[in-house]
Amino acid sequence: MDLLPTLCQVAGVPLPENEIDGENVWEVITGKEGAENPHAYYAFSNNRNFEGIMSGNGRWKLHLPHDYRILETDGADGMPGKYGRAQLDTALFDMVADPFETPNVISDQPEVAAELIRLANGHTSKFYSD
Repeated sequence: MDLLPTLCQVAGVPLPENEIDGENVWEVITGKEGAENPHAYYAFSNNRNFEGIMSGNGRWKLHLPHDYRILETDGADGMPGKYGRAQLDTALFDMVADPFETPNVISDQPEVAAELIRLANGHTSKFYSD
């Protein structure tokens, strides 16, 4: 999402007049001292399903309730494994302390969860409302 505004900045070309959700991140890419990520969050989705957000600093990942695919039986002898579906409730993970998303820390971090839920609700209203 940041590709267009960043390349426009580097090339000295004006941005299109229509609204875009990207930001110029050239200073972040080049490691300029004091550069900060301009995004409060990054949304992630699977096709049309908005599944959650990650904080702009990359530390926190909030999953909204959604189903996901799980491996039920390993594949063998060139044959694929069998997959099923499972449900994930609202969950918060500390990606710095636990990049494998093992313990849900939502009850330990209610302020972080509340802020990310607020951002997710705003994103839903902007991009997923009928």
